[in-house]
Amino acid sequence: GLMEQVPGLSIFYQTLKQILGYGGGKEALFRRVVFLKNAQSGSLELGLITDEIQVEGQGARWMVFVPGSPNPTTGRLVLAEPHCCVATKIPVDAAIKALLSTGKSGLPVGA
Repeated sequence: GLMEQVPGLSIFYQTLKQILGYGGGKEALFRRVVFLKNAQSGSLELGLITDEIQVEGQGARWMVFVPGSPNPTTGRLVLAEPHCCVATKIPVDAAIKALLSTGKSGLPVGA
């Protein structure tokens, strides 16, 4: 609470919360976690949905951030059809913790 009241630090603190997956609601940077099907290799990649948009004549598309490795702050942004994504019940903060620890902490069971 104190961090949110200090001028200047408030904006930094809110941004940090969003990046680490603790921001919620419409303000959240990442909305949910999916596995994105890689058409070339057939594998699944961890993705974080940032937005949903409507493409004229094509329907809904998801903006999915696919974090890089070993640095999850880099990656690529993919405009994906929803059927190319596999839904998960993984909380955003748990996925980000697993990414930051280079997968050593693992993802929640049953994801």
